[in-house]
Amino acid sequence: MRVMSARLEALGVGWGLVNRTNAYTAHMEDDLTDVVLGGMGVARGHGLHLFDARPPIVGIEFEMDVRGVAHERHV
Repeated sequence: MRVMSARLEALGVGWGLVNRTNAYTAHMEDDLTDVVLGGMGVARGHGLHLFDARPPIVGIEFEMDVRGVAHERHV
């Protein structure tokens, strides 16, 4: 969570602008959700989309991405 927070800060934004958080891991542990949600600040209100799957990158066991959009349209 420190790394993701630092990346957001480097972009000049913070958790307050995040409205989608995805995490991918095959290691679904109870405290994982608590750690991620606990570090999300106000973005926690948008929830955490947790995928019980290995990340699509070989050699890593956990991947997380975040985004913040004003309007999203699905067609």
